[in-house]
Amino acid sequence: MISGIAVPPPPADREVNATSAGIDKNGNGVRDDVERLLATAYGADAKAFAGAMKMAARMQTILAPTSIDRDTVQAIVVAGVNDARCNTDANFKGNLLAASRANQVVMAAALNTVERVALYQARLSLASAVVPIDVQKACS
Repeated sequence: MISGIAVPPPPADREVNATSAGIDKNGNGVRDDVERLLATAYGADAKAFAGAMKMAARMQTILAPTSIDRDTVQAIVVAGVNDARCNTDANFKGNLLAASRANQVVMAAALNTVERVALYQARLSLASAVVPIDVQKACS
């Protein structure tokens, strides 16, 4: 338990960075080391923790698969952009700065090795630079 949140036990150091997917023993779509960090950083605020976990899960959908196609990456990017505003409103009380800081924490935790950074960049390069934004639809 961290900040009253049930989290998986800390993974062994050799497991954390053994693969790009890392370890997710509870199967919630977020690496255990990242989840533990987010519980420490945001556990006192359930909504902020939920928002940070949502960001981390989206990052993991790009990093975890052994392969991923252009259409899937594009769909993940579009969904992420479209729900960023909703996440700010719903989980960070409309505080764009707090949501941005949480995003930085998630990015730093998720991209904690040179290999993960390179993989993330390679996969994002598959996505189109044009991302349609539909906040109304994303927030419903």
